[in-house]
Amino acid sequence: MQWVEAGELDLAAPVSSYLDDLPETWRPITVRQLATLTSGLPEIMFYTADSSVGLIGDGSEEGAWKAAYAAPFEFPAGKGYRYTQTNYACWERSSLV
Repeated sequence: MQWVEAGELDLAAPVSSYLDDLPETWRPITVRQLATLTSGLPEIMFYTADSSVGLIGDGSEEGAWKAAYAAPFEFPAGKGYRYTQTNYACWERSSLV
């Protein structure tokens, strides 16, 4: 919230203001939707019954992003809640951190 108060971060702004290589369908998602896990973005990780974790796609970071970009949204942005690593990964890739 310090960034918001300092005018360095606009929660209502599309995340594409801070991350320019997003597919068109992801561009309208707001910073607030990423932060509150209401973006609807698909999960970039997979989880198994034996607690294994990995990246979707071919297992590489690039392959995981390609697979996530091609996957459908879990729900329309702002219309649900789901904890996904994709929200945090977008933060990491952006100029927000």
